[in-house]
Amino acid sequence: MLAVWTDLASGALDGIIAGLIVGAIVIPLIQTPDALGRALLVGLLLGLGMAVYQLLRIGQVTGASLGSIINSLDGATGTVVGQMILQALVYVLYAVLAGAVVGVATTVPDRALKGAIVGVLFGALAGAFLKWLLGVLGVALDPILFRLLTGLLIWGILTAIVGR
Repeated sequence: MLAVWTDLASGALDGIIAGLIVGAIVIPLIQTPDALGRALLVGLLLGLGMAVYQLLRIGQVTGASLGSIINSLDGATGTVVGQMILQALVYVLYAVLAGAVVGVATTVPDRALKGAIVGVLFGALAGAFLKWLLGVLGVALDPILFRLLTGLLIWGILTAIVGR
């Protein structure tokens, strides 16, 4: 019984994190369409900055050119560079989401706060339910992939409820 509660608690915690971000983005965008432009602009700028930083970081390990990065995937260092590239993609996604939150919060901070609170509530429920369901089905997901799927689930739930 303790294992079930542990799974529910870890799913709820991941859902809270995903719900906080998704709720702060989705609800203001649905209620205030003007916030979309600033969210896209700031999100893309932060994502581009993180992509350049991660490319420079990977370039220090493999060499200075894109060809040397691609060539390093074949050989003994391929797993290290592949992990760095995967980690870079995750960081770029996080930067885009953080930029979208900043863009929305500077446009309509009251709706972003309300969206974050609603997202936390739905995130805890959706994350716990999804973690329980995956446990019953015997599916073990990477934590990053689980947060992504939970965020998409919360996105759909909030869009269906808030969108008229």
